[in-house]
Amino acid sequence: MADAGEDWALTKAKLTHDPHEMEGYGNNIATMGKNFQSDINGPVQMIRGGGDDTQVSTGHFPEGAQVQSLISRNASEMTQFLQAAYQSVVALSSVALIYADLMRNTDLSGKNAFNAIEWAFAIPGADKPKGLPSYVENKTLAGEMKPGPTDTAGEKVLATYQIGGSWFTTYSLAGGGTRSVVQGPDGKTETFYDKNGNKISEAVTVGNHTTTTTFDTKTGKRTGQSLKITEGGTMGGVTSTYTVDLKTHAKTLTSQRVASQSAPESTSKDDVYNSTQTVNYNAKGKVESTTTEHVDSVYNSDGTYTRKYYTVTEADGKTTTSDVREITRQPQPVTQDEIQKVTQDTIDRTTKQVKGH
Repeated sequence: MADAGEDWALTKAKLTHDPHEMEGYGNNIATMGKNFQSDINGPVQMIRGGGDDTQVSTGHFPEGAQVQSLISRNASEMTQFLQAAYQSVVALSSVALIYADLMRNTDLSGKNAFNAIEWAFAIPGADKPKGLPSYVENKTLAGEMKPGPTDTAGEKVLATYQIGGSWFTTYSLAGGGTRSVVQGPDGKTETFYDKNGNKISEAVTVGNHTTTTTFDTKTGKRTGQSLKITEGGTMGGVTSTYTVDLKTHAKTLTSQRVASQSAPESTSKDDVYNSTQTVNYNAKGKVESTTTEHVDSVYNSDGTYTRKYYTVTEADGKTTTSDVREITRQPQPVTQDEIQKVTQDTIDRTTKQVKGH
């Protein structure tokens, strides 16, 4: 759009529309959206922490647990905000590209211009402008503004309880549905439901086998089923994941994961560098990418430790190293044995006081 000056609204200066500039703007915003999405799927996931460092409280004092609860809530709200911000960026890109086509093909004067803007923003009641090419739709915008039915970003716990040796947890999803997780001694079952309570999918993990079944939400009939098998998993050994064709029973290697330890050049025998490498394969058995997650721990003489997390990814002939997330000097977390000892000491002191009284 041509620059009419800062006071164009007061001077009633005419704005000139350039469809090419608007299209360029839309494409630039779309690129920002892709970068934003990459961050959401990567660094943003670390807002809650990662690895062995997801808690700010060591468990020594109740106040620490309260602070941990507040931080977890804030992390959840930040994640939801960033997801909403990404959707807003995508919305602006869609509207800009739609509006560029509107300028090329329709009359944007008066009421038509206002209706066109509302239609571009997918506002209910707005009509698609006449003369617009058939390929221009606002379905993409409307779809991007709504979370997917199995999107777990920003989910909230609705209920959790234990029956026997199994834990039952239900989550509400941003898309209106729910996710149910049953974790028991024999395995894990994860089920997704849409906002009307219709089953979308069910994944059952027993041992090293995970069977995922998808359903038609209207008829309830099964629409597909897949099987994943995980083999291996000891330190220094290889964990391999396969997909299995349920008709031919043919196995296809999809990924391999190996965990290893190394001792750094340091004075402490307790220091350890852990790394976990995951190699992903395509359907033809060729390597698509290799990701190595590093966790470097250094233990200090006063009982505290420091730790560094970073990831190295190799894909398409390029090697990318993530930012290093450093955990500064921290006390060791309380162990279950220590908690039990403190509890028992408290009981013993109380018992002595009652007897003495």
